[in-house]
Formats: sequence, structure tokens, C-alpha cells
Amino acid sequence: MDSNPRTLAFFVDDEVQKSYIVNIPSAVRLFAFFIEKNSSFEILKYEYLSKPSAKPQQKGKLQWGQTWEFKL
Repeated sequence: MDSNPRTLAFFVDDEVQKSYIVNIPSAVRLFAFFIEKNSSFEILKYEYLSKPSAKPQQKGKLQWGQTWEFKL
């Protein structure tokens, strides 16, 4: 097991979002699903940090490799 598990945090307008993903593998592909027509997003930065800078909420924790349910 990795002694330094990877975490993915999401930000909107520099504000950390409640959902985040833990135990990310060393290589991943990103996909997006849009619900509303003409929606978009932009990845502004992708970086490896030796120490986390985000402070996500515990209740938004999602485990990599599991199925996630979202209420719309």
C-alpha cells in the first residue's frame, strides 16, 4: 500500500468543493459529464504537491474505484 496516498480536490473560483477523491493511482484519465446544455469547464492547473494545500470536508470523501451516487 502507498504510504503517501494521492488525493484529488476540486476548486471553483479558488474555493475548495465538498467532494474530493482519495487513493488516486499514479496515472489517471479525466472525464467529464455535463447535465446542462452549453455547460463547460476548464482545467487551469494540474500539479503534484508534496504536501496538500486543500482542506476538504470529511463528509465529501469519495473512494477511488468505487461507484459514487450523486443527487441532482
